[in-house]
Amino acid sequence: MSSLPGIDDAFARRLTAWRRHLHMHPERSGEERGTALWVGEQLTRAGIPWKEGFAGHAVAARIEAERPGPAVLLRADMDALPIQEANTVPYASTRPGIMHACGHDAHMACLLGALELLTTGRMDLPRGRVIGLFQPSEETAPSGAKAVVDSGLLEAEEVAAAAALHVDHTLPVGTIGLRGDAMMARCDEFEVAYTGPGGHTSSREEVPDPLLAAARLAAALGEVAGQVRAQMGDSGPEGEVVCRAGILRAGSAANVVPDHALLRGTARCFRQETANSLEAAVRDAADRAARGAVCEIRWIAGGPPVRNDDRLTEACRRRWRQGLGDERVRGLPVPSLAGEDFGHISGRVPGVFWRLGIRGPERGGRPWHTDRFDIDEDALPVGAWTLAAAAAVLMEVAA
Repeated sequence: MSSLPGIDDAFARRLTAWRRHLHMHPERSGEERGTALWVGEQLTRAGIPWKEGFAGHAVAARIEAERPGPAVLLRADMDALPIQEANTVPYASTRPGIMHACGHDAHMACLLGALELLTTGRMDLPRGRVIGLFQPSEETAPSGAKAVVDSGLLEAEEVAAAAALHVDHTLPVGTIGLRGDAMMARCDEFEVAYTGPGGHTSSREEVPDPLLAAARLAAALGEVAGQVRAQMGDSGPEGEVVCRAGILRAGSAANVVPDHALLRGTARCFRQETANSLEAAVRDAADRAARGAVCEIRWIAGGPPVRNDDRLTEACRRRWRQGLGDERVRGLPVPSLAGEDFGHISGRVPGVFWRLGIRGPERGGRPWHTDRFDIDEDALPVGAWTLAAAAAVLMEVAA
């Protein structure tokens, strides 16, 4: 990867060291104080001004070009997951039950690298300014990106466009994947509580059964998603709908009809009108599944889907192909049904979001959110370079 402009072996080693330090010291959503302090130390060493004290543990770096121009925001997320790492690598998490199992450690290293490239002049910053945002709480609700938006940072810095990346274990190391318009889904969550009188399983008298009600609903959710998709009339990839239960809790003994049951699930789609129809359909299905049990539903609205601005996407694609070659910049045929809170930012200003391939011959092929997730670190220079290149491109297009 050292053939990239401005990239040498020393820079690549620095990126790896940063990523490994962050991987060894993960912090959960809302608890990223140590991570923020460490990021601030690296920025100070590089002579880059930064501020904190907003949106939880957010950190915002600021780079000014000599010529005035628009402001561009580059974002990396900071939080780790409540997972016990199973990797035996020297840089494994030192914190029991917490792990960077989604690549946010790599995202931060790439953003630090991009800021270094732009600050040292190894990559051109023609005008304007770059805001490097290290964002907390991507993995939870309320979302860290929403807190950043609510803090007024975009307005205060007059941000004209924004960019972010995410590592991808399905793409070969050092490749880029992106598409115009929809990139990531809107992800709502729901919680359905059923209650009843309870009783003994030997009773011949039928009583409302919260466990059966929750099970009926769990089994019906796939059909609910199919009906909503048919109702919306979009058979393309952006018309996809997913509705699925992930938690069902009920009962304390084999011979007791429980008096309560709790089901939690997720609803995913790419359009607001689809999300509205999906919520209504789930509520209706939950009521029908109750059969005498009392049903209470709590719907937790997720952030907007991540949609790429077509002009920014094509401009970045052209620039990246110049540096990486056509074969390493790939078009993604379908959007991902995974969620990403960058949609809060790209819903306010034009944005571009892309995937960074991390699957190498030995590491990087394990899925996100698993205890053996890791990356091929040859991806890091590519991530840093694409972020820095995107800053210059967005500045020109947004001007």
